[in-house]
Amino acid sequence: MTSGVQPQPLFIDEPHALRQYCQTLQAESLVAIDTEFISELSYTSRLELVQITTRTGPIAVIDYGTIGRCDDDPLAPILCDPAVLKILHAAKEDLIVLAPIAGQPLTGIWDTQLATKLFDYDSGTSYGAVVEGLLGESVAGGQSLSDWAKRPLTSQQLKYAAEDVRYLIPLYDAERGILEKLGRLSWAAEEFEQLTADASQLMAARADENTLYSNVRGAQGMDRRGLAILRELAILRDREARAENRPARSLLKDEVLVQIARRAPRHARDFGEFRSINSRYLEKIGPQLLQAVERGKRISDEELPPALASNPRLTDDEAALTSLLSAVLQQLARKHGVSSTLIATVGDLQRLVENHLRGRHEPSPVLTGWRGQLVGRELLATLNGNAAVRWSPTEGSIVLEEAG
Repeated sequence: MTSGVQPQPLFIDEPHALRQYCQTLQAESLVAIDTEFISELSYTSRLELVQITTRTGPIAVIDYGTIGRCDDDPLAPILCDPAVLKILHAAKEDLIVLAPIAGQPLTGIWDTQLATKLFDYDSGTSYGAVVEGLLGESVAGGQSLSDWAKRPLTSQQLKYAAEDVRYLIPLYDAERGILEKLGRLSWAAEEFEQLTADASQLMAARADENTLYSNVRGAQGMDRRGLAILRELAILRDREARAENRPARSLLKDEVLVQIARRAPRHARDFGEFRSINSRYLEKIGPQLLQAVERGKRISDEELPPALASNPRLTDDEAALTSLLSAVLQQLARKHGVSSTLIATVGDLQRLVENHLRGRHEPSPVLTGWRGQLVGRELLATLNGNAAVRWSPTEGSIVLEEAG
């Protein structure tokens, strides 16, 4: 247990001090990192702080809100070096906001939240919950709604920021030890590699205006003509948001874009059906929305965007089979101490059922890698009718047996 008053972190708000600090990191093989950023006020998330610590050095809080960003940021070589392990918690958004500093997507990471899903851990997955669950320590809080853009930062803000990295390296040590004993370090490597790939894919989609529509909530299941209209609407919204330096969804919500794309209005009066559009803003943007709809309508059939993957529509019997697989999966997950949601989503199981019953030999994530090793044989046995599933009152659980 850690006791006593924690020292104030090293606060860095000048480029020269940042360069000096980064020189001390050059010999490090791992660093713990967290960020504080504001995403609700501008087109892209505005990075305010980067917190870093090592095994031996002090906790540093780097004030990027004051220093700003530059092309030759001295932190970039550390972020880009795959030989330097970057330890984060719930890393997805951090990876995205750190990428502009690095000049490329980060590699070589360990996510202390994601790692907890790979072994028998049943406490909460927030940073504070994981610290308490695995280390028995309490994390100081109270600044979760803090205004990180306001200067000067208070001592309480700096203390809170420092807490977010203080225990990351001990968490890494504890999780690595558990996974090593279980023989699951390779599983963690798979998951962290996929996490960085997903973050990179998301950044690429955001950077290409022609693929923005694919990240609009509700786009899955739309026909290709509707997607063509949605693509034009998403491009228009993005350009407007960039010009006004506002989050795109603060201008027009995703559900509004989807409804416009589905209904394809021809006249300004038709927008009266969309209550979520501010009337004053509609006066400004209405003509451009109609033009975007027309552009989507005029796209030739050959140039329509491809349909987006969505959960299949199953018959009642197929849905029942999916529920059966889900029950088997839940039992196997409990048996092996792995989060069932990490192994497979409902959509994964639905697609597995659909492909199996229709004779499609498409790869399934639940049947490959460590997932396939853990549950693949049992799920396939259930699908093929080679396993019987029953409830055992004495064991208080579902039992999977070889079919007689």
